[in-house]
Amino acid sequence: MTFLPQNFDLDIQSFGVATAVIVAFSMGWVTALVRVNHQLPDFGGLVLLIGALYGVNKVAGAVGSRMDDRPK
Repeated sequence: MTFLPQNFDLDIQSFGVATAVIVAFSMGWVTALVRVNHQLPDFGGLVLLIGALYGVNKVAGAVGSRMDDRPK
């Protein structure tokens, strides 16, 4: 199992582990809805949620990198 630690970094700063969990949950939710209703649901809410989380993460990363560049 040495493949995972070398080639898969769990500290993903540009995407965020929380966002990955939200995306995985959303995929499961959509799969469950498709199995029950036999049709695709409206993806507008999911796109807005994931996009908002991604945007907040990018802004936080930019602000954090600016704070690191300040002289102490």
